[in-house]
Amino acid sequence: MPEKKKRYTFGILIDWITSWSDSHYYQSLLLSGLSDFAKANDINVICFVTGRVDSPYEWDRCRNILLKFIDKNKVDGLIVPTTAIGVYSSARSIVKLLEGYGDLPIVTVGERFENYPSVTIDNYSGMRQVVDHLIESHGYRRIAFIKGPPCKEAYIRFQAYLDSLAAHQIEYDPTLVYNGDFRFESGSEAVRTFLRENIRFDALVSSNDNMAMGALIEFNKSNKNLIFTLPIAGFDDSENGRIYGLTTVRQNFHEQTYRAAEILLNIIKGRDTPYHVEIPSRMILRSSCGCVPTMVKKAYINPETIENRGEDEVSIEQIMAELEELNHTLDISDSSLLLKGLLSQERQVVDAFFDEFRNGTRDRFVMAINSLILWCSDNKIDWLFIQDILPAIRKSVMNWLTTREEVIRAENLLHAAMIFLFDTLQMAEANRSVTNPLLGENTERLGEALMASLDYENQLRTVCQLLPQLDIHTCYIALFEDEANPLDKSRLILAMTKKGVFKQGGQGIVFNTLDLLPEAFMEDLHKDRFSLVVQVLHQGDNKMGYVILDFDSTINKNYEIVRYRLSVSLKGTMLIERISRQAADLEIQVKERTKELSESNRHLKEEIAKRKDVEKQLKQALRDLRYYNEQLHRQSIRDELTQLYNRRGFMQLGNEFYENAKKNNMSFLLLYADLDCLKRINDQFGHSEGDYAIASTAQILNRTFRNTDIISRLGGDEFTVIISGATEKDEADIRNRIQRYCDLHNELSKKPYKLSISLGFAKYTPESSATFEDLMKAADKALYADKQRKSAGCHKTVD
Repeated sequence: MPEKKKRYTFGILIDWITSWSDSHYYQSLLLSGLSDFAKANDINVICFVTGRVDSPYEWDRCRNILLKFIDKNKVDGLIVPTTAIGVYSSARSIVKLLEGYGDLPIVTVGERFENYPSVTIDNYSGMRQVVDHLIESHGYRRIAFIKGPPCKEAYIRFQAYLDSLAAHQIEYDPTLVYNGDFRFESGSEAVRTFLRENIRFDALVSSNDNMAMGALIEFNKSNKNLIFTLPIAGFDDSENGRIYGLTTVRQNFHEQTYRAAEILLNIIKGRDTPYHVEIPSRMILRSSCGCVPTMVKKAYINPETIENRGEDEVSIEQIMAELEELNHTLDISDSSLLLKGLLSQERQVVDAFFDEFRNGTRDRFVMAINSLILWCSDNKIDWLFIQDILPAIRKSVMNWLTTREEVIRAENLLHAAMIFLFDTLQMAEANRSVTNPLLGENTERLGEALMASLDYENQLRTVCQLLPQLDIHTCYIALFEDEANPLDKSRLILAMTKKGVFKQGGQGIVFNTLDLLPEAFMEDLHKDRFSLVVQVLHQGDNKMGYVILDFDSTINKNYEIVRYRLSVSLKGTMLIERISRQAADLEIQVKERTKELSESNRHLKEEIAKRKDVEKQLKQALRDLRYYNEQLHRQSIRDELTQLYNRRGFMQLGNEFYENAKKNNMSFLLLYADLDCLKRINDQFGHSEGDYAIASTAQILNRTFRNTDIISRLGGDEFTVIISGATEKDEADIRNRIQRYCDLHNELSKKPYKLSISLGFAKYTPESSATFEDLMKAADKALYADKQRKSAGCHKTVD
């Protein structure tokens, strides 16, 4: 029989899993490029979340332990985005790390090193084009610059800024430069610093889009202006930058790792391959620098250029030539097959337009556009460029339309297509707004369920039940046997795959940590192609073990949330187990001492004293156990952000209060409260601002109600209050108190949005036959009615 072809395994290092938004961030796009290549070439992928080398943060450095897991037994080659993991490191430190992997084939991404193949981006040309454009097209002279961290790509972008100033005889002013670190927050701090120090500038250039977005939003807060008036440009062409019309430099993260994987496979197979590949970058002009977007310009037609020609002279090929040129500006792979497929789909759209225009084939044009959208989605192409196809068709057909009826017919088709595009975009956004909260709710459920059962058996059962709801179907959990020497031995306590589940509570299987998994499990894993991400389980700098999860094409922040929830809950279980073990050991000592005392009267007094001492330690251990149980119970019923009762606490205390009120003929009100426009606050000002709004709402409720009232946060923007002794007559007074505190908060906080709370009441009287669930439904219905009266406000931009 012929020998079975070996399936290769490629490794990739990323620093961490985080983002300003939910998807399409740097690490995610890098991983997606490798994943797509791996799928096409039947290659396994292992992504190691290693933290950043030489990081000043202890929690970041503790993830560096995964750097020691990488060897030729696990991966056949390694892709290292050095600009991600080496943001705090020197080039010498990174080279030393790479040399430690011996003869393992390695391709670096982002930076070039002498002895290693690399894929880099042209950081200089794109940034130089942006600064030149601001000077030459808009006449800006005092251009501020937000630098990146001390790494090569940030240095090159800054050098392009300096060279552009020099080329235009503009003197360099160091006060216009802020040292950032690529994070959203450093962009915000840059603007605060410039404004605080009264530094005047005409425009702002940021080393990446993330900092540019932070600067934009911070400037808007300071300006009290709903329209961004700061001329600004970034670098990366991120999804959020596109939404805000950010002029930027496009670099294709997906292509970087796709090309790196190509080089790696060629090296392993001994094929000729380029040693260093530089992917070009280019300026993308949008409205943030003061330009009119290209799509808007193309919508205009100069009447003087229109020539009345016969229908036979229509050149579909001319339109296709223009669309082919447009395709080369898109952020897609250079695959000739993909570009050929896209052009074919566009040809069907153009043919559909002329068919419906000439022959009246109803809705064929719109349906062809819908097919193009679906094809782009399947091939991971941002389909918003379709807006540019319509002006290209319009410009061509206007040359041969001869009658008013023909003009109306053509404009109707194009107008209907534009409305269809807008409606499809709205539906896509709506689907995203529904999907993201559902995923967030599942991660919240996972966290609460893990903390509710602090024993291994129940926790592992919870993981197996809830992870598939997050589209995670493979999970391995291993705990270090000795936290002081984690690289020695580990204990596999869970192996969940699509084939089955292995779990033995806290017992598990002990194996060598650097093997990643026990041999039998590793052999079973390699029977099919896989894509896995490995993350360290830790709290702060305390390393407990690691978790391995599967993914399809890339990862999102839910993977980090799962890692965090597992770390917290497993640490609690380990603490309980340790205390219980100590108590059991002390109990054994008590029994042994008792037996010795019965056998030897000669040492009776001495042994009695020893027994009392051990018993004292046992009682203390039991008191400690009760204390930790009480603390863990408190954590399970309290909301982490607001310190109010959470849903679990509310349901427990609420039912107890209801039964007591029913027994003692007491009246009370149940209030449902909902923070208005939270999604808009999150979208415009970031999730940290959304958390502040939630915490502020909790403070308002705490000030409004008494200590005897039960105040809870059900989750997200929803709150509940059980108001003891209150009746229907008190509703108006309660509404007024809450409104006064909201008004006071809005006046003092100086936030660019107004905090507003919708309310819904349900009353309980001794004569009422309503159950607690009935009251909850009634309060929720009343809240919904109040929300409906206010709903129009949340469709507007937050003030």
